[in-house]
Amino acid sequence: MELPIFLHEIEVKNEDYFKFALPSCYADGHEDIEMSVEHGKTIGDTDTVTYNAWARRGDSLIKYFVFTNRVPATGDAVNNILADMNENLKFEEQMERFIEFIEKRDL
Repeated sequence: MELPIFLHEIEVKNEDYFKFALPSCYADGHEDIEMSVEHGKTIGDTDTVTYNAWARRGDSLIKYFVFTNRVPATGDAVNNILADMNENLKFEEQMERFIEFIEKRDL
């Protein structure tokens, strides 16, 4: 997977949750990786927003926890989170591990 990851089909479900389909060119050819992200003000640190990223393949009922991080609370939270995901090498590593996991188990 190479950065930046250009995200499409972002669907904001409410003020603290959104989801999107990860483009297949950044998911080792998988066209059906759905990312879900929940976020909110960090407890004890109102200057940051904490987000948790989850992934699943297709219409699977099971979502897998992939990553958590904090971003600045200034500006638009969704844009800050997407920028962090695009630039964060640890997020990239975790996504690669997730893709390996689903491929080994044929999920």
